[in-house]
Amino acid sequence: MHAFAKILTTGAVLAGLGCSTAAVAPPPVAPVLPPLVQVPHPAGSDLGDLQALFLEPGAPRRDQLTGCADPFLKLKSATASRDELRTGTREIVAGDPVALHWCFYGKLLELEEGLKKEPYVEERQKTVVDTYGFLVPIARGFQAEFRDSRYLRMAIGRYRRLSEWVFFRKVEMSKETTSLLAEIENPFGVWRAPAEMGSVLKKYGIEVGDPKATLVAPPETAPLSPERAGEPVSVEQEIQPEAPTL
Repeated sequence: MHAFAKILTTGAVLAGLGCSTAAVAPPPVAPVLPPLVQVPHPAGSDLGDLQALFLEPGAPRRDQLTGCADPFLKLKSATASRDELRTGTREIVAGDPVALHWCFYGKLLELEEGLKKEPYVEERQKTVVDTYGFLVPIARGFQAEFRDSRYLRMAIGRYRRLSEWVFFRKVEMSKETTSLLAEIENPFGVWRAPAEMGSVLKKYGIEVGDPKATLVAPPETAPLSPERAGEPVSVEQEIQPEAPTL
Protein backbone atom coordinates (compact mmCIF):
# COMPACT_ATOMS: atom_id res chain seq x y z
CA MET A 1 0.00 0.00 0.00
CA HIS A 2 2.86 2.32 0.76
CA ALA A 3 4.34 1.87 -2.74
CA PHE A 4 0.92 2.28 -4.38
CA ALA A 5 0.28 5.54 -2.49
CA LYS A 6 3.69 6.85 -3.56
CA ILE A 7 2.86 6.17 -7.22
CA LEU A 8 -0.46 8.02 -6.87
CA THR A 9 1.24 10.99 -5.23
CA THR A 10 3.90 11.22 -7.95
CA GLY A 11 1.24 11.07 -10.66
CA ALA A 12 -0.76 13.84 -9.04
CA VAL A 13 2.31 16.07 -8.86
CA LEU A 14 3.16 15.49 -12.54
CA ALA A 15 -0.44 16.16 -13.52
CA GLY A 16 -0.39 19.38 -11.58
CA LEU A 17 2.81 20.49 -13.27
CA GLY A 18 1.33 19.77 -16.67
CA CYS A 19 -1.72 21.91 -15.95
CA SER A 20 0.33 24.87 -14.78
CA THR A 21 2.54 25.14 -17.89
CA ALA A 22 2.26 28.68 -19.31
CA ALA A 23 1.10 29.12 -22.93
CA VAL A 24 3.91 29.94 -25.38
CA ALA A 25 3.44 33.32 -27.05
CA PRO A 26 3.39 33.19 -30.88
CA PRO A 27 6.48 34.62 -32.59
CA PRO A 28 6.19 38.23 -33.73
CA VAL A 29 5.08 38.77 -37.31
CA ALA A 30 7.93 40.00 -39.50
CA PRO A 31 7.22 43.43 -41.02
CA VAL A 32 6.39 43.53 -44.71
CA LEU A 33 8.88 45.65 -46.60
CA PRO A 34 7.56 48.29 -49.00
CA PRO A 35 7.68 47.19 -52.67
CA LEU A 36 10.50 49.53 -53.67
CA VAL A 37 12.84 48.02 -51.07
CA GLN A 38 12.21 44.54 -52.45
CA VAL A 39 13.01 45.15 -56.12
CA PRO A 40 16.38 43.79 -57.31
CA HIS A 41 19.16 45.85 -58.85
CA PRO A 42 21.85 44.67 -61.29
CA ALA A 43 24.72 42.87 -59.57
CA GLY A 44 27.21 44.92 -61.59
CA SER A 45 27.39 47.49 -64.38
CA ASP A 46 27.95 45.16 -67.33
CA LEU A 47 25.41 44.46 -70.07
CA GLY A 48 25.08 40.88 -68.81
CA ASP A 49 24.09 42.21 -65.39
CA LEU A 50 21.28 44.22 -66.98
CA GLN A 51 20.04 41.21 -68.91
CA ALA A 52 20.17 39.02 -65.79
CA LEU A 53 18.04 41.54 -63.90
CA PHE A 54 15.04 40.71 -66.08
CA LEU A 55 15.44 37.01 -65.30
CA GLU A 56 14.89 37.67 -61.58
CA PRO A 57 11.68 36.28 -60.01
CA GLY A 58 8.96 38.90 -60.22
CA ALA A 59 10.63 40.90 -62.99
CA PRO A 60 8.17 42.16 -65.63
CA ARG A 61 8.32 40.96 -69.20
CA ARG A 62 10.05 43.41 -71.49
CA ASP A 63 6.89 43.93 -73.55
CA GLN A 64 5.06 45.02 -70.38
CA LEU A 65 7.27 48.12 -70.24
CA THR A 66 5.82 49.58 -73.43
CA GLY A 67 4.71 53.14 -72.73
CA CYS A 68 6.33 53.27 -69.29
CA ALA A 69 8.09 56.55 -70.16
CA ASP A 70 4.88 58.24 -71.36
CA PRO A 71 4.24 60.36 -68.20
CA PHE A 72 7.74 61.82 -68.43
CA LEU A 73 7.48 62.42 -72.20
CA LYS A 74 4.12 64.17 -71.72
CA LEU A 75 5.63 66.38 -69.05
CA LYS A 76 8.64 67.16 -71.22
CA SER A 77 6.43 68.20 -74.11
CA ALA A 78 4.11 70.22 -71.85
CA THR A 79 6.66 72.54 -70.25
CA ALA A 80 9.82 74.37 -71.26
CA SER A 81 10.62 75.19 -67.62
CA ARG A 82 13.59 73.31 -66.22
CA ASP A 83 12.28 73.76 -62.69
CA GLU A 84 8.89 72.30 -63.60
CA LEU A 85 10.53 69.41 -65.43
CA ARG A 86 12.74 68.67 -62.43
CA THR A 87 9.88 68.90 -59.93
CA GLY A 88 7.47 66.99 -62.14
CA THR A 89 10.00 64.21 -62.69
CA ARG A 90 10.39 63.81 -58.94
CA GLU A 91 6.62 63.54 -58.67
CA ILE A 92 6.58 60.86 -61.38
CA VAL A 93 9.28 58.85 -59.62
CA ALA A 94 7.62 59.25 -56.22
CA GLY A 95 4.18 58.39 -57.62
CA ASP A 96 5.18 54.94 -58.89
CA PRO A 97 8.82 54.19 -58.03
CA VAL A 98 8.64 50.45 -58.72
CA ALA A 99 7.32 51.02 -62.24
CA LEU A 100 10.00 53.65 -62.87
CA HIS A 101 12.65 51.29 -61.50
CA TRP A 102 11.86 48.70 -64.15
CA CYS A 103 11.29 51.34 -66.81
CA PHE A 104 14.74 52.82 -66.17
CA TYR A 105 16.59 49.53 -66.49
CA GLY A 106 14.38 48.39 -69.37
CA LYS A 107 15.13 51.53 -71.39
CA LEU A 108 18.84 51.20 -70.69
CA LEU A 109 18.84 47.58 -71.84
CA GLU A 110 16.74 48.46 -74.89
CA LEU A 111 19.29 51.13 -75.79
CA GLU A 112 22.25 48.76 -75.50
CA GLU A 113 20.60 46.08 -77.61
CA GLY A 114 19.33 48.57 -80.21
CA LEU A 115 22.75 50.14 -80.77
CA LYS A 116 24.18 46.80 -81.84
CA LYS A 117 21.62 46.57 -84.64
CA GLU A 118 21.95 50.17 -85.88
CA PRO A 119 24.52 50.49 -88.71
CA TYR A 120 24.58 54.31 -88.95
CA VAL A 121 26.63 56.42 -86.57
CA GLU A 122 24.22 59.38 -86.70
CA GLU A 123 21.28 57.19 -85.73
CA ARG A 124 23.23 55.58 -82.89
CA GLN A 125 24.12 59.01 -81.53
CA LYS A 126 20.50 60.22 -81.77
CA THR A 127 19.26 57.10 -79.99
CA VAL A 128 21.70 57.61 -77.13
CA VAL A 129 20.79 61.29 -76.79
CA ASP A 130 17.05 60.57 -76.81
CA THR A 131 17.28 57.69 -74.33
CA TYR A 132 19.53 59.57 -71.94
CA GLY A 133 17.11 62.48 -72.11
CA PHE A 134 14.85 60.12 -70.13
CA LEU A 135 17.38 58.13 -68.07
CA VAL A 136 19.24 61.07 -66.53
CA PRO A 137 16.21 63.00 -65.20
CA ILE A 138 14.71 59.78 -63.81
CA ALA A 139 18.02 58.84 -62.16
CA ARG A 140 18.23 62.30 -60.64
CA GLY A 141 14.63 61.92 -59.49
CA PHE A 142 15.52 58.77 -57.55
CA GLN A 143 18.55 60.53 -56.12
CA ALA A 144 16.54 63.56 -55.01
CA GLU A 145 13.44 61.71 -53.76
CA PHE A 146 15.01 58.62 -52.18
CA ARG A 147 18.70 59.51 -51.77
CA ASP A 148 19.46 56.52 -54.00
CA SER A 149 22.38 57.06 -56.37
CA ARG A 150 22.37 53.59 -57.93
CA TYR A 151 20.42 54.71 -60.98
CA LEU A 152 22.73 57.64 -61.62
CA ARG A 153 25.77 55.40 -61.13
CA MET A 154 24.47 52.93 -63.68
CA ALA A 155 23.52 55.63 -66.20
CA ILE A 156 26.93 57.27 -65.98
CA GLY A 157 28.84 53.99 -65.96
CA ARG A 158 27.11 52.68 -69.09
CA TYR A 159 27.30 56.04 -70.86
CA ARG A 160 31.02 56.34 -70.32
CA ARG A 161 31.47 53.01 -72.08
CA LEU A 162 29.09 53.94 -74.90
CA SER A 163 30.56 57.38 -75.48
CA GLU A 164 33.93 56.19 -76.70
CA TRP A 165 32.50 54.19 -79.59
CA VAL A 166 29.30 56.18 -80.28
CA PHE A 167 30.58 59.75 -79.88
CA PHE A 168 34.32 58.97 -80.06
CA ARG A 169 35.17 60.80 -76.85
CA LYS A 170 35.43 60.32 -73.10
CA VAL A 171 33.06 61.81 -70.55
CA GLU A 172 34.06 63.79 -67.49
CA MET A 173 32.03 64.25 -64.31
CA SER A 174 31.61 67.49 -62.40
CA LYS A 175 32.40 67.86 -58.70
CA GLU A 176 28.64 68.12 -58.06
CA THR A 177 27.93 64.72 -59.56
CA THR A 178 30.94 63.11 -57.92
CA SER A 179 29.55 64.36 -54.61
CA LEU A 180 26.11 62.92 -55.39
CA LEU A 181 27.58 59.52 -56.18
CA ALA A 182 29.61 59.51 -52.97
CA GLU A 183 26.54 59.85 -50.72
CA ILE A 184 25.85 56.77 -48.62
CA GLU A 185 22.67 56.68 -46.56
CA ASN A 186 21.38 54.29 -43.92
CA PRO A 187 21.17 50.96 -45.85
CA PHE A 188 17.61 50.43 -44.59
CA GLY A 189 16.42 53.92 -45.49
CA VAL A 190 14.38 56.24 -43.33
CA TRP A 191 10.65 56.21 -42.71
CA ARG A 192 8.90 59.41 -43.67
CA ALA A 193 5.43 60.68 -44.43
CA PRO A 194 4.31 60.66 -48.08
CA ALA A 195 5.54 63.73 -49.91
CA GLU A 196 2.99 66.30 -50.99
CA MET A 197 2.79 65.71 -54.71
CA GLY A 198 0.90 66.73 -57.78
CA SER A 199 1.68 70.43 -58.11
CA VAL A 200 3.23 70.12 -61.57
CA LEU A 201 1.59 66.89 -62.72
CA LYS A 202 -1.89 68.11 -61.82
CA LYS A 203 -1.23 71.35 -63.63
CA TYR A 204 -0.70 69.45 -66.88
CA GLY A 205 -3.17 66.63 -66.19
CA ILE A 206 -0.53 63.89 -66.00
CA GLU A 207 -1.34 60.82 -63.90
CA VAL A 208 1.06 58.35 -62.30
CA GLY A 209 0.75 55.46 -59.83
CA ASP A 210 0.23 55.12 -56.10
CA PRO A 211 2.03 57.77 -53.98
CA LYS A 212 2.00 55.42 -50.96
CA ALA A 213 5.03 53.71 -52.47
CA THR A 214 7.14 56.67 -51.26
CA LEU A 215 6.92 55.69 -47.59
CA VAL A 216 10.46 54.37 -47.34
CA ALA A 217 13.77 54.90 -49.05
CA PRO A 218 15.44 51.84 -50.62
CA PRO A 219 18.76 50.50 -49.35
CA GLU A 220 21.84 52.28 -50.61
CA THR A 221 24.87 50.50 -51.97
CA ALA A 222 28.51 51.26 -51.50
CA PRO A 223 30.31 53.26 -54.20
CA LEU A 224 31.45 51.32 -57.23
CA SER A 225 35.01 50.06 -57.19
CA PRO A 226 37.54 51.84 -59.44
CA GLU A 227 37.34 48.92 -61.88
CA ARG A 228 33.57 49.33 -62.23
CA ALA A 229 33.26 53.08 -61.89
CA GLY A 230 36.22 54.03 -64.09
CA GLU A 231 38.40 57.07 -63.70
CA PRO A 232 37.14 60.11 -61.85
CA VAL A 233 35.52 62.31 -64.38
CA SER A 234 32.36 66.33 -65.35
CA VAL A 235 28.72 65.41 -65.19
CA GLU A 236 27.76 68.88 -66.28
CA GLN A 237 29.65 68.41 -69.53
CA GLU A 238 27.09 67.73 -72.24
CA ILE A 239 26.96 64.49 -74.14
CA GLN A 240 26.21 66.36 -77.35
CA PRO A 241 25.24 70.02 -77.83
CA GLU A 242 21.54 69.10 -77.68
CA ALA A 243 21.90 66.29 -75.15
CA PRO A 244 21.01 66.41 -71.46
CA THR A 245 23.77 66.64 -68.92
CA LEU A 246 24.51 63.80 -66.57
